[in-house]
This record gives sequence, C-alpha cells and structure tokens, in this order.
Amino acid sequence: MPASVKSRPLTALGLSVVAAAHLMIVASSVPFFFVTPGSHIRPMGWSVLVFAVFLITLLVVGIISIISKEKTGWSWIVMVAGAFATLLDAWLCLYLAFWLVGFDLSD
Repeated sequence: MPASVKSRPLTALGLSVVAAAHLMIVASSVPFFFVTPGSHIRPMGWSVLVFAVFLITLLVVGIISIISKEKTGWSWIVMVAGAFATLLDAWLCLYLAFWLVGFDLSD
C-alpha cells in the first residue's frame, strides 16, 4: 500500500466505500443483460436499491469528509463526486442492457 494511503486512512476508507457502491450497482444491474428480448420490465425494486445505495454512500462519505482531519482539498471532492456517480453508473448499466438486449421499459 502506498505511503500516502497509509497516512490518510479515512480518505482510503471513503474511496473504498465509493468503490464498493459502484461494484454493488454494477452487480445488481447484471440481470438486465439476461432479460428476454422484447419483454416488458419495470425495475422498481432495482431503482429503490440504487437510490438506497446512493443515499447510504453519500451519508457515509459525507460523515467521513466532515470528521476527517486530512483536508487535502481533493479527497472529499472525489468522494462526493464518486457518490453521485453511482446514479450515472446505474443509468449507464440499465441503458446499455436496454440497447444490447432490446427489452421494453414499461410505464
């Protein structure tokens, strides 16, 4: 582990939380790639999961940013931007599967 990460354990923890959130979003999006082409789906449970992961990640990263003594200027910005990027990640995974598989999103 690099010395800069060892000297900033809360920053490393925050970035690990963001990385874990992105992995959860991608892992929960994998079933969309196995939907039967032409079928109608309504991913309500998945969108609740995505929003819950986003809120929990933002809360944890926000707390880490506030209590962190290592105010380097970039670490909290990267962590908060990474938390918001989970929503973009979810949107990209859903529409990539929509484009590749060809299912319909129901209203």
